[in-house]
Amino acid sequence: MKFRIVLLLVFAFMKPVSVLAEDVQKTYFGVDDVVVEILLARPLGLVATIAGIGVFAGISPLTALASIPEPHDAFVKTADALIFAPAWFTFERPLGVYCFDPRGFYTDPNCDPAY
Repeated sequence: MKFRIVLLLVFAFMKPVSVLAEDVQKTYFGVDDVVVEILLARPLGLVATIAGIGVFAGISPLTALASIPEPHDAFVKTADALIFAPAWFTFERPLGVYCFDPRGFYTDPNCDPAY
């Protein structure tokens, strides 16, 4: 009986895993692409993230004044622009995708984000 339950669970989870496997991009990158990522793009993204944290801390009093009127989302917009966008570019972006997507979704290799 336990074998049937385990077999049923295995077959139940096989379909979602196969669907996720089809979404994986099957592109191959050369040595020059990897070197550009390791030596330029990722370190510059990390520097931009750290600088954004410093700028965000420095202008937080002005952001507090800007969040007084409606809709009270100045801190969210400022943090998205100065901290989260460079962090997404550094840590979440797939290899070889260099376009900026303000939503943080770097799935389009042609650099044409849909707004």
